[in-house]
Amino acid sequence: CHQINLSFVDIEFEFKSNSIWVRSIVKTKESTGVEMEALSAVSIALLAVYDMCKAVDKTMEISGVKLIEKNGGKSDYATRYRPKVGVVTLSDGVVRGKREDISGKILADGFLNSGCVVDHRIVLEDGSDQLVPMIYDWIDSGVELILTTGGTGLSPRDLTIEVLESIFESKLTGVEQALHAYGRGKIKTAMLSRLTAGLVKGTLVICLPGSSGATRDALEVLIPTIFHSFHMLKGEQH
Repeated sequence: CHQINLSFVDIEFEFKSNSIWVRSIVKTKESTGVEMEALSAVSIALLAVYDMCKAVDKTMEISGVKLIEKNGGKSDYATRYRPKVGVVTLSDGVVRGKREDISGKILADGFLNSGCVVDHRIVLEDGSDQLVPMIYDWIDSGVELILTTGGTGLSPRDLTIEVLESIFESKLTGVEQALHAYGRGKIKTAMLSRLTAGLVKGTLVICLPGSSGATRDALEVLIPTIFHSFHMLKGEQH
């Protein structure tokens, strides 16, 4: 441990219907990172809230404390790259006009807002035989990150995972574990969710459940950390 002169510290609270979100921004002019100071600020703030509210609600949980973004320092390069993104929604209901494609929009908007180009989007039926040819077409057109949502349940037509894993050249088990861990930290039924991630011809393909909650959680986990994978694919030091 070493002393660091901080030039700025801010803590922000966001009150939602059933939760309180805490964010902290910490800055320094020193030649080192201050992510630990930001994480400590959030943790202490959450513990203070817990202490004040524990008499009212004994079921409270503290979860999801993580680094969202780090700028400057030795690792600034790690997540600056922004890939070309494609989003696939697999849903019989959306194809038939019975439901709106909320999850696909959440993913597309999330990556657009992070600075990515998202000009490939499509909705397919569950179990569609167009999925694999379309993925290869997108890869040939330069798409570097493909996200699918839907078709991951337990019904006979939920075949997205099986189809995608049949074309994976390698799996990204760490991505899968991070997504599962985040979901389980919020809701117990997340243990029933199925998802997968892997590489196809150098393109990242991540298969997510179809619920809007799962796609919002995925954005929290993936952005900006997933961008570091493209630096790794280019052979940069990490």
